[in-house]
Amino acid sequence: MAARKITLLLAFAQIIVVACRPTPQPNITPTPPASPTPQLSPTATPSAGVSITLWAPPEMVPASVLEEFAQAFPQITVDFFPKKAYGAGGIQDFLLTTSQVVPENLPDLVLIDASQIYPLVEQGVLTSVADLTPPGILDDLFPPVVSATTINGEVYGAGVLLFLEHLAYDPQKINNPPADWEEVLAGTRVWAWPLEPREGEVADAFILQYLALGGTVVDRQGEPAISQAVLARTLHFFAQIQSQGLLHPDSLAMDSAEVWRLLAGGDLDLAEISSREVLAAPESQFAFAGLPTGLGNPASIARVWTLAVLTTDPARREAVSQFINWVISEERLASWATATGWLPSLRSTLEMAVAKEGYREFLAAQLETAYTRPAMTQEMARALQQAVEDVLTGIATPQDAASQVAESLAINQ
Repeated sequence: MAARKITLLLAFAQIIVVACRPTPQPNITPTPPASPTPQLSPTATPSAGVSITLWAPPEMVPASVLEEFAQAFPQITVDFFPKKAYGAGGIQDFLLTTSQVVPENLPDLVLIDASQIYPLVEQGVLTSVADLTPPGILDDLFPPVVSATTINGEVYGAGVLLFLEHLAYDPQKINNPPADWEEVLAGTRVWAWPLEPREGEVADAFILQYLALGGTVVDRQGEPAISQAVLARTLHFFAQIQSQGLLHPDSLAMDSAEVWRLLAGGDLDLAEISSREVLAAPESQFAFAGLPTGLGNPASIARVWTLAVLTTDPARREAVSQFINWVISEERLASWATATGWLPSLRSTLEMAVAKEGYREFLAAQLETAYTRPAMTQEMARALQQAVEDVLTGIATPQDAASQVAESLAINQ
């Protein structure tokens, strides 16, 4: 594949060690194989001629971002290779395959959905970025970003972009949106939950309900762990709303954008949608809230995209560090988020990226407590999504589907 070469001169940046802080959702994963993490001199700058390779979905990296790098910093060469975000031939798939067959062809840096880093860390493909990130960033990152990029207390990504899934409703028709499952089941309004799988992954709309009920994806020893009883209860809820006619019949085939079109078109009074749809739409009559959950604590879920580092070469790690430091500065990150329609990872950048004041205040509050889509194995994600599909298509009962997930993953819960 032809590469697009952008020459960059990156300015001096300090290097710090980033530690983790507690977040609303634990993110416990196996201790990965040790990966070399060269310690860089805080005064070092890459010498001329150093090049780094970046893999990322083209829609996630606007040309303006790379052009600004090229204009400002012409000493480091960045070879940009566009890759699919998910599925066969996607970034995770390519990294796992390349690491086993031709590891010398691995990139230095990738932009990847943070929920996909679990197997990459487990197989020693990614290295820690604790020595590569900007000073003071920990205190400025939204908690879901810290949770999404942290595995066993080690930071394996510099989170840059995210979106949030939450409830949107028409306040002219609904005074108080439902806060729990009982209120949903006691109502008469049809919900369109975005349950379409993303190339084998379990939908965010389902995993949020499972997590909010106390479900886990790993145990305290870092091994895959499904809470079978919690999974069965979550599946039962979706089976109930379907049997009562409260689930839109096309939910399994709809993503958040399609749900938003129904809501904006007046076909629904309330729905789970993502921040991307709200930011792309003109001002509307909708109000926003957390989603109803089994325990009655309305919640939302964030999906984070992160810059993850693979190279262990000291010179290229210095170049990657400069790249990360440059792009995560507030104004540049705000510009990047605005161009893609996503949210920035930094609290200090949200006001610059989101012009809608009322919605911005809502997002700021939600992002302090939002669940993070957890990093999990491909097998687990597929098994969970299959369970959702089997229950909603009548192939299996919630209990049988939950048992099948545990059995397929060799988990006894």
